[in-house]
Amino acid sequence: MLLQKCRDSQPTVLDAEIRSTPGGVRWMRIGANGGAMFAMNAHGVAVTVNTGNKLVGAGILRKGKREPKPLFDRIMEECSRAEQGVAIIERHFRNPAGIYIIADPKRAFLTEAGAGYGAHLELTGGIFVTANEMHLPGVDEFNTSTANAVMRQRAREANARRSLRETRDANGRYTRAGMFRTSRNVTGERNAEQNVFRKHSLGGCCFEPDAEFPAELSTAYIAIGPQLHSIYLPTPMALEQFPDKIRNGTWGENAKLLFRLLGNVNPHLEKITELEIRMLREYDSVRDAARQLLRDGKREEAVALLNACYARQFSAADELMGKIRRDAERKLDGNAVGSVPPRNTALNQPEQKELLAK
Repeated sequence: MLLQKCRDSQPTVLDAEIRSTPGGVRWMRIGANGGAMFAMNAHGVAVTVNTGNKLVGAGILRKGKREPKPLFDRIMEECSRAEQGVAIIERHFRNPAGIYIIADPKRAFLTEAGAGYGAHLELTGGIFVTANEMHLPGVDEFNTSTANAVMRQRAREANARRSLRETRDANGRYTRAGMFRTSRNVTGERNAEQNVFRKHSLGGCCFEPDAEFPAELSTAYIAIGPQLHSIYLPTPMALEQFPDKIRNGTWGENAKLLFRLLGNVNPHLEKITELEIRMLREYDSVRDAARQLLRDGKREEAVALLNACYARQFSAADELMGKIRRDAERKLDGNAVGSVPPRNTALNQPEQKELLAK
């Protein structure tokens, strides 16, 4: 199963972290309260939310006082199955909750909830694509979207579905590389070359829950940076900590800088996709080896193997991003950068030099 989700807004500190509850449930979180988020836990439950500013709706009793706790956090900490997350949201329909996709290795649900309303839809078939303006049956009366907004979002959704169909493999299966391509290239917005999905930070583009060893082998493929200036990293649940360059926003800011310099044209995109293909091959091989170690009861060795693979791949991605930035700087010094972006998608040359100087 693959879940598509992008992370809107800017890179900030601790956009990505590994958490552990007092009860020992580990979970990976991308994004902070107040923005779109993606996460998965050691039980193989993944959740995305699209309306982060409506997350705090349920209360918990602590030392005799009721304090708010995001439903998103509760799902990760308390749920070992997707339907349990749906039940948590259902109990709090009278409070703002957001729009969720909740999945485990066996079932997945789309949940929409808000002040006084809510609806669920069980998802089947492995992939589900929905745009921001879409609403589930039963909540239409609460829909405040304009007709033009709905039409634009329907176009975005149709383009995403078409792109996914075009990237299936010889056996007709959807691929991770196809998901990456769709995330990079598809939009239904006006002035798309300027908006670029507004994705300047982190994104859980794909998620693969693992039924056999969910706490170690469930995997997120996390994009860092705007669409055309990002690299998708295989990120296993066994990861012990995100690198500082991810946690403090440095890598995301670097990618955002490239977008502002080069606009919606990236002459290095082929190099990026080639690196991603190599990383996928290596990761699949390492994951198979880790699976065998786990079957043999050698969990520590399996976790070390997966973490070493992630470290190598992050290092390779970081090196390539550095080369791309240096190339942009050289072109800027040679007065060539300004001729690359189409229309108004990048800064003019004086602005570019000022940005690099900072």
